[in-house]
Amino acid sequence: MSRPTGWRVRTQVLGALITCLALQACRSSARAHRKVEELRHSAAIASSEGNWDEAAEQWAECLEREGENDPVTYAELARALWADERLREANHVLTRGVEQFPGCPELRHLRGKVLCERGFRRSAESEFLTATELAPSEAQFWFDLAAVQFELGLSRQSLEALQRYESLAGQSQESALMWARALREDGQLDQALLAYQDLFNRWGLDIDLLLEATSSLLEPRFLARLPEFAPRGIEWTNKALAMDPNHARTHYLIGCLNDAIGEEDQAVNCLARAIELDDTNLSAMTRLAVLHARRGESKQAETVFDQALAIQMDSEQRETLERLRALYAPQLQKQN
Repeated sequence: MSRPTGWRVRTQVLGALITCLALQACRSSARAHRKVEELRHSAAIASSEGNWDEAAEQWAECLEREGENDPVTYAELARALWADERLREANHVLTRGVEQFPGCPELRHLRGKVLCERGFRRSAESEFLTATELAPSEAQFWFDLAAVQFELGLSRQSLEALQRYESLAGQSQESALMWARALREDGQLDQALLAYQDLFNRWGLDIDLLLEATSSLLEPRFLARLPEFAPRGIEWTNKALAMDPNHARTHYLIGCLNDAIGEEDQAVNCLARAIELDDTNLSAMTRLAVLHARRGESKQAETVFDQALAIQMDSEQRETLERLRALYAPQLQKQN
């Protein structure tokens, strides 16, 4: 038995309407997708050009339109906010991103960097550790972990992370320098000095780093070994002096080294030259005054003590100078 003609017509109309609505929905979805893609493209351009405020606004709109389901958008938005010096907002975005995608190593690593920038190094270390667990082949994750551990005073852990970094990426100038510093902080003086020397051999000499390496010899914990290593320190400071003959800190360190190994005449000359080049160098003045006092040169000692006290404004430091002067006062009076 056939159905009425009117019923068939209504069915056909209804089917056509459903098909039309479906096509419209597809077109609308396609248009929305194109709009999001266009917005992402525009946001990427703003980021590449350093228009961070505009980039942050556009990445935030992308995140909203996408329903917060893309970890890359979280990362890009956070980078734009960070570059725009909106660290609290960047951290908030990354916290949301990590909640949504706890297994995303890039978000973990980026949140660690933002936390580190804000001064929360313990929390940053935790994020870097998680990032290295999620993506152990990412060399940069290990380097940033080593850096924050070094800043936290965890020199042994920092050395271990640096080993992982260099096994993946090879040694860089930055990792070689951190390696030397971490060895120094860990108390491995012999290895630290070798690492500094290797740094100079491979990447050339730098005055500040030459003096940094030399100053390690004068740390109280290493003074007992100073006679053993002083020649190397003098070699480094002489190289620094050849690069800049009028560098006050170089003359100061040469004076300290010579004083420590008993070359008092050379020490007096170098410390005096350091003060001549920088008449605010209180460390050089204090050391020279004490050296003069030890040598029985009362007039010179008094003159340098007076010079130091005349420019020392800090009350605690003035008190220290006065105590030193009082310590040598009987000797100075006897000499006078």
